Amino acid sequence: MKSQELIKRIVRILLNPIAGWDIHKPEDGEFSFKTIKKPIFVVTLAILFLARLVGKTISELATTDFIYILGFSVSMLIVDFLYFFLLIFILNYLTPFYNIKAGKAKIAFLIYTCLLPFYFCIIVYNLFPALYFLNVIIVYSLFLFYWGLKNYLKVQSKDALIIFITFSLIMLGSYLILNFLFVRPFFDFTF
Repeated sequence: MKSQELIKRIVRILLNPIAGWDIHKPEDGEFSFKTIKKPIFVVTLAILFLARLVGKTISELATTDFIYILGFSVSMLIVDFLYFFLLIFILNYLTPFYNIKAGKAKIAFLIYTCLLPFYFCIIVYNLFPALYFLNVIIVYSLFLFYWGLKNYLKVQSKDALIIFITFSLIMLGSYLILNFLFVRPFFDFTF
């Protein structure tokens, strides 16, 4: 699957998650792990990095050194990179225990699509800190994740809530742990 087709599919899911996750045309083919990783995820990481760098520079350059701001942006880039791949490997490892048949490519697509509202909030918050109330959009990531589990990974209805809660806690916990390992000892704890 090409990047344009993948982006169209992601937009379809973001606009209507319940029906968007259900639609899977056989002629679309399966996307590969490289399709997610190379062009799309790298661009997302670059945008996140630039948003943090520009936002922190605008808001904190008068009080801190640029090297500090650059270090913070690089450490958050490392956290974002590790977070994405850590989630893929953890959820890929756990799915057989819940009788879910999914590979790394499916898990990567699910994770990336569900994290897009989270990434959007990070970008907006770093560039425009006064719009912090828009961070409520992060809840939409959980909504996307729930319907992705049910309709995309075909989790049984009776197990969907338990799996959703388990995986959501893993997602939240791993992000906090990575922040405490790579950011908190050196910088202020900020998303």
